[in-house]
Amino acid sequence: MPSQFDDLVASYESLGQTTLFTLRLELRCHIIYFLDKTIREGNFGLTEEESEDEELDPTILDLCKDLVSFETLLSTTLLPREYTYLHSLLSNSL
Repeated sequence: MPSQFDDLVASYESLGQTTLFTLRLELRCHIIYFLDKTIREGNFGLTEEESEDEELDPTILDLCKDLVSFETLLSTTLLPREYTYLHSLLSNSL
């Protein structure tokens, strides 16, 4: 009986790790998608004056809204070490 219980616990731990890895990958893919869309469809000024007059790109605003929603949800549902794992080396991977 203890063997079955230990196997069940190990199975749930594996599922949790896979889910956490998937969330980490999803976060990176989401950011890359929006940055790619901004680069392809964005309207960027070429001079300093043009760039100052421009408002933020709508795609970047959408990305920011999504990231805030993502952060709000995950910060309340994940343990601190899991939350840290999602963000670890994020800037290096982009």
